[in-house]
Amino acid sequence: MSQLVNWRVVILDNLKKSLRIISFDVDGTLVDLEYNDLIWFKEIPELVAKKKKISFEKSLKYVHEEYAKLGEHNLNWYDINYWISYFGIEISPDKIFEKYVISLLEELKKKYILIVITAMPREFLIPKMKNLEKYFKFSFSALSDFKELKNSEIYSKISKALKVPPKQILHIGEFIKPVRVE
Repeated sequence: MSQLVNWRVVILDNLKKSLRIISFDVDGTLVDLEYNDLIWFKEIPELVAKKKKISFEKSLKYVHEEYAKLGEHNLNWYDINYWISYFGIEISPDKIFEKYVISLLEELKKKYILIVITAMPREFLIPKMKNLEKYFKFSFSALSDFKELKNSEIYSKISKALKVPPKQILHIGEFIKPVRVE
């Protein structure tokens, strides 16, 4: 993943004369889908096991049960700060996120306006972005804000809302599929 990040930074350096805004998707880009599982089913249970002085297996079972009790229809289910507090873990959420994401965002924020454009509903976006929101000036949910899936029209609407020509916005997502916006 870090090679991909370095490649992206080189491309950005070549575009910096015209580029004003960098847009990111969330799942698969800012937050690796496998990394989600690593946080919820490895890191959190390990920290709980250490705190409670129990085996990882017992902790994993306990953590799963607690996740299930709350249920995925509750916004707190998606909020890492909620679970850190709930389990009494003494760690900053920033320590759990991959360092390259934070360091890349810190660098890019110095030169560009950073935004999020995602298909996920805002109800899921808000808790997921809680620890990253300080890096982004705006966040857009195609579903919540525009009542449609991401497509070239969404990017066009966002470009108009931000009063920035499409050629000055670069979107980085997990799929390599160019979208032309007029």
